[in-house]
Amino acid sequence: MSDSTMLLAVFEDIEPAANGIEKLRELGVSDEQMNVISGIPIKDTILGRPSALSYVSRIAFTGAILGMLLGIFLIWGTPYLFPLHVGGQPVYPVPQLLIIVFEMTMLGLMGFAFLGMFVDSGFPSYNPKEYVPEISDGRIAVLFRCPDDQQKKFVDALTRLGALSVNPAEARPAQSIPIEGPAYIPNLGAPKNPVPSDQASIGRGAELFNINCTACHGADGKGDGPVAPFLKNKKPADLTSPGVQFLSDGAVFMVITNGMPNAMPPLNENLTVLERWDIVNFIRTLK
Repeated sequence: MSDSTMLLAVFEDIEPAANGIEKLRELGVSDEQMNVISGIPIKDTILGRPSALSYVSRIAFTGAILGMLLGIFLIWGTPYLFPLHVGGQPVYPVPQLLIIVFEMTMLGLMGFAFLGMFVDSGFPSYNPKEYVPEISDGRIAVLFRCPDDQQKKFVDALTRLGALSVNPAEARPAQSIPIEGPAYIPNLGAPKNPVPSDQASIGRGAELFNINCTACHGADGKGDGPVAPFLKNKKPADLTSPGVQFLSDGAVFMVITNGMPNAMPPLNENLTVLERWDIVNFIRTLK
């Protein structure tokens, strides 16, 4: 496909995703040209795709053979190179051979199996990967290429089969690093909230708030968390107060990101950009 477009189809569940994959095959897209993205492990056969080829067993078997050969060399090779006759005992001991060969075989098997998992997963990988935020909500995405002149045909076919959306995948320069949300630029004011304040975002924000914020601000955000009595310099802010609720979403986001001097630590290294916006949306419900 010389003149083609990368499309991303998002499905709500496994069944429509499997139907969509089958439809893509009918439209001439091979399995090698499709990339299924899911937040949970899904067997290839469930989606009607061929099982992924794995080299772990072959690499582990190679390690077992090498370990066995090393064990045989240690028991038989060493006496052969340096024969030592003691009290009429045999130079090549058999009982010790069984134990040492078994141990070395298992050691080679486990060691090479561990390395095989890295090789099979392509780790470490320095190439940019596709990231779809909808996958965090449990949806399944299919990334594929289609000819430019047939794009509408593909979109209509997948939409009829239950695709929530079929849109061109975001293009980015080679070797670029994807970010998880809009970044703010210093000295240009507070950013605007790009995350819709829907139930999904508020739910994620509530969970993140409970993990990162309730120790100081309390479960209801009133600044009465279990750590609050021990803070002598400055008490945690009451997030339900008009003073906090009057702030813009961007201003609250900046406080979460940079913290407050001698009062609150910055959370920019603990929370992603999208996670901070989710907390902002949750804080708006604390009234």
